[in-house]
Amino acid sequence: MIDGTSRLGALYRVVLPSAAPGLVTVSLISFVQAWNEFIIALVLTSSSSMRTVPVGIHLFMTDYGIEWGSITAAGIISIIPVLVLFVLMQRHFVRGLTAGATTGL
Repeated sequence: MIDGTSRLGALYRVVLPSAAPGLVTVSLISFVQAWNEFIIALVLTSSSSMRTVPVGIHLFMTDYGIEWGSITAAGIISIIPVLVLFVLMQRHFVRGLTAGATTGL
């Protein structure tokens, strides 16, 4: 406000840059939590087109056996989006986790 900026300008220039690492960290953790959700997705999905990845992987376990190769392949493929997102946001993620940490004894 001293430099002649508005409240919205102060929010954009001061608050958001300092809060960005924390927001990225929370977003990444929330994405991973939602990506790995199983029970709610299993209960609430009724058709095969609505199933999530963990529910789809669970379907490889049948009455006749467990298709380990398919489960392994689907698990590796399902890790790729989370891994790419983490690699792209790693700098902000680490900064958000360490924000406010003290190093003194």
